Amino acid sequence: MNKFLRAFIICISTISLQASAQVGTLDPSFGTGGKVTTDFGATQIAYNVVIQSDGKLVAGGLSYNEAILLARYETDGTPDSTYGVNGQVNIPYNVNVGGIYGTGMAIQPDDKILIAAYTGNDSILLVRFETNGLPDPSFGSGGFIKVYTGFSTGARISVALQDSGKIIVYFGLASNSNDIALARFTSTGNLDNTFGNNGIVSSNFTSDYTGSVAIQPDGKILVSGAYVVSSAFRMMLVRYTYDGILDTTFSTDGFAEPFLGNLESLGHCVILQSDGKIIVAGKFNVGMAMARYHPDGTIDSTFGNYGLVVAAFNGISDCYAIGLQQDGKIILGGVLSSPSTNLDFCAARYNSNGILDTSFNSIGYVSTDFATAYDFALSLVIQPDGKIVLAGEQTGAGNVHNFALARYLGDVTVGINESQNSDLKIFISPNPFSDKLNLKTTGVREIKLYDLAGKIIFDKKINSAEISLSTENLSPGYYLLQADDGKQVSYFKIVKQQN
Repeated sequence: MNKFLRAFIICISTISLQASAQVGTLDPSFGTGGKVTTDFGATQIAYNVVIQSDGKLVAGGLSYNEAILLARYETDGTPDSTYGVNGQVNIPYNVNVGGIYGTGMAIQPDDKILIAAYTGNDSILLVRFETNGLPDPSFGSGGFIKVYTGFSTGARISVALQDSGKIIVYFGLASNSNDIALARFTSTGNLDNTFGNNGIVSSNFTSDYTGSVAIQPDGKILVSGAYVVSSAFRMMLVRYTYDGILDTTFSTDGFAEPFLGNLESLGHCVILQSDGKIIVAGKFNVGMAMARYHPDGTIDSTFGNYGLVVAAFNGISDCYAIGLQQDGKIILGGVLSSPSTNLDFCAARYNSNGILDTSFNSIGYVSTDFATAYDFALSLVIQPDGKIVLAGEQTGAGNVHNFALARYLGDVTVGINESQNSDLKIFISPNPFSDKLNLKTTGVREIKLYDLAGKIIFDKKINSAEISLSTENLSPGYYLLQADDGKQVSYFKIVKQQN
């Protein structure tokens, strides 16, 4: 047995049995039992959460009509005392009329934070923060730029970055029959006059509702939302060119919608897969819903039920956030309500084909109660270690709303590499596993499975990128999976759980 294998066996043999907990359950190493709440002393809501390059989490939101709020957390959920005051940043903003509401958030490659919001005096506001939580003086005017747009409104406001460093803000305009609108800013915080009409583009599809924005690798802009037909909202997806022109190569006119009948549907969020396919997620009638499109805007009939997925959970659900795991599985985050639990955080996981993944918390979804009547998740982020973080609000005593975060266990891929001169990649799912282990690999030629005594359980040559291994005859416990591409050997801890 080589020294790396021996060291790895010794290492994982000392790990607590906590590591074999069910994927999709709360992570006990985060906050208190997997949950964190932050009270700024006012009514506040976390609309967004992002992860820094060092693994720290930043949640962003606002206190109603008063201030922009940020909170930064260490990897275990404790406040980061080096950020703002005791981990909190509170930036009052005098907008003169009507306050400030709705926030969108993005993180730059240099870990600077962008926050967009509506203001009550018919404008949108964009702020950039340094990594210490202070407004960035090199951006706009002292870190702020406010743009008069007429009466701005919309369910959400969203921010995304183009590869050029330019900033896209997606918002709603009530002054023109509820148009959807985009504004583009330079990296220094000025409206980009090469985009649309003096930096702003608007489109009307009949009383529109804004969702979120995503940027393709070629710079084209995807926005989700809804438009009204016969007094009911219908989920929609729109694509613009890099410079803000409706892309008529997408679904012939730049506009796509799934057929969901006459019941209300909303497209709260949008995400782009690595193969160019696009998923819009939100709500259909009383359940979380998704639709997947080909890159040309046509519906992907191989996904779910002819391109559509509608959740059938025990209660009414709505999706406000979406994420993609490295193996292509889809995470939805939002809210689940029932007569017995009121409103709770909800996370669900689907396989890449749109089928609910029942290896996630045994039933495919999980709900989390913060011991209050109203817990609402609006954003999610998937950590590099596969753990899933939801962020939103918790209603406390006296109807005071607090920032709330919950972290859930994900699929584990932990390894020790003998060499870094390799393109070896492997994703293991589920982990913990029961009767079957699925592997997606790049560059792997051979795999071996060891028990903790160093005995080889099996040795298999690899000739395909995806393989499924029957493990029903294995005893519950820890195992080591060795992956070899001829230049590098990696060891991964995997866990067989009790059926």
